[in-house]
Amino acid sequence: MRQNRFFHLATAVMLAICISGCEKETPKEPVTPPDPDPTPVPEIVEIERITLSEQSLRLAVGENAALTVAVEPAEAKDSAVTWLSTAADVASVNDRGEISAVSKGEALIIAECGNKKDTCAVTVYEPAKIGDWYYSDGTWSSEMEDGKEIIGIVFYTGDPTSQDPALKADFPGCTNGLAVSLTADEGRSSWQAEYQSYWDLEEGFVGRWAEANVPDYASISSGIEPEDNLNRILGYNNTKVLEAFNAAAENAAWPANIMDKVHSFRSEVSAPETSSGWYLPSVKELSLLCAGEFDGNIRDISDIMISNREIIDAKIEEAGGTAFQGMGYLSSTEYWKEGEEDAYSYAFRVRFEDGATIQNLKDNARYRVRMILAF
Repeated sequence: MRQNRFFHLATAVMLAICISGCEKETPKEPVTPPDPDPTPVPEIVEIERITLSEQSLRLAVGENAALTVAVEPAEAKDSAVTWLSTAADVASVNDRGEISAVSKGEALIIAECGNKKDTCAVTVYEPAKIGDWYYSDGTWSSEMEDGKEIIGIVFYTGDPTSQDPALKADFPGCTNGLAVSLTADEGRSSWQAEYQSYWDLEEGFVGRWAEANVPDYASISSGIEPEDNLNRILGYNNTKVLEAFNAAAENAAWPANIMDKVHSFRSEVSAPETSSGWYLPSVKELSLLCAGEFDGNIRDISDIMISNREIIDAKIEEAGGTAFQGMGYLSSTEYWKEGEEDAYSYAFRVRFEDGATIQNLKDNARYRVRMILAF
């Protein structure tokens, strides 16, 4: 009996287990994973402005220049630049903004980036040549141009600032050459009429005063050796020294009265703003004007081998000016030689008859003054 009960109980348990194991689990709902962070859409930054490195350029035929572009803001989406010249036969431009000056004239270089533009005005000119007309607007030409006022003749081509530090400091752009005025100031002049009083009372001369009071200028005084300032273009420098000397109250009794001619001429004939303004030529500049380039010490010139004077005189006369002919002209260069007893008595002049460089007594009023300018 007990056995039967046990049997029935065990059977019931096994049956329950079997039934329980055969029941299906209720399926779970699928879980959707969260979306990953979306890829950010980049912000489009529009170009607001472009600016060229230069707004205007002045180039000689054959010269090159390069423009750069600043894009604002810097992170703008498209900074590719397109370049264009309105006159490629005058000034051409490539896709890197490099400009080539082709022929005389004017052109507008246009840079475009996005829908923004900027421009650079380019003026192309012919390099100056000896004998060119020099005009009141600061330009020059080989052929006379109608409607322009001629104020000078080009007598030297090259960079005068390479020799004259004062000129380079004040007018660094005057690197094309030198021009001489059409006319000489009326009358004649001495260099320093009261030089003897200055020496007797002060034991001085202009160069010594300048060394003590305006030492930044090159010496206005020179000997006659090849290495001396006699052989340097220094007229602008010398003129500035003479102006400073005359402006000093202690020199009121013995001014360099040659400067009177400079002030008088400046008041009568205006110089272009792009030039140095009129000044007294150094002895080297007078030599260039008369004899042209000389490979050596200008002190050795005793007869003109290659003459600028004839070229310049012909041009001056054609323009109705006053030719040089064989006259003597005073320079802004003072003579000095250490140990020479009366060296303080002289300044240099150039004799235009043969190009000779001569020491001239400072109170000698027999000679003329002619103005030049750098451009």
